[in-house]
Amino acid sequence: IELASGRKVALKILSEDLAFSDEAFRRFRREARLAAGISDPRCVFVLGAHRVEGAPAISMELVDGGTLQHKIAAGEPISVDQAVRWTIDVIDGLTAAHAQGVLHRDIKPSNCFLDTEGRVKLGDFGLSRAIERDVNLTQSGQFIGSPLYASPEQVKGRGIDERSDQYSVGALLYALLTGRAPHTGNNVGEVLARIFSETPQAPSEVRSSVPRALDKVILRTLSREPDKRFRDLTG
Repeated sequence: IELASGRKVALKILSEDLAFSDEAFRRFRREARLAAGISDPRCVFVLGAHRVEGAPAISMELVDGGTLQHKIAAGEPISVDQAVRWTIDVIDGLTAAHAQGVLHRDIKPSNCFLDTEGRVKLGDFGLSRAIERDVNLTQSGQFIGSPLYASPEQVKGRGIDERSDQYSVGALLYALLTGRAPHTGNNVGEVLARIFSETPQAPSEVRSSVPRALDKVILRTLSREPDKRFRDLTG
């Protein structure tokens, strides 16, 4: 509870084992600065940066309706219409971020929060970076993110742009429709090998009610080569 206003907020606190890492602190502080510059109802609002018992903390809008990961994990089929509506919410939030020069780089179901109206807000810009600046916060070639939903170029540590986030949006919609990520495996190495070399199974082959036209859109966003994806999120 924020004492000055009495409102409930969410606090993200840098974990104790990372508190003295310069790299982690820079990334955490950068998250607050970049995310606070995005003002859109489809993004989780960042309210301020603080210290809690000496540890850096970010206060954010409290979105307590669960996440899309909870919906997928429940194991109940999500209607095609609902999956598309939630994905459009994510695209709206992501478009606002891109307009501010921010790449998200970690779009996944657990970073998509449901509000009281059942709409999605995109959160956790902790791995984002300014599109126009090359801010080197990790070692060259080091991957930080979620490989199940990350583009091949991101996993390889190559240069990325808005089309990398587009790949992740396609992977998110794929999971909402089928209950699993586009590429799966028994270990990380197997998943990565499939991301680099295989075209995912069409969603309609996993779930017959998925329209073939939607298959085509999703598989294009999941192209291994960025140039084969859509030019931007508007298509």
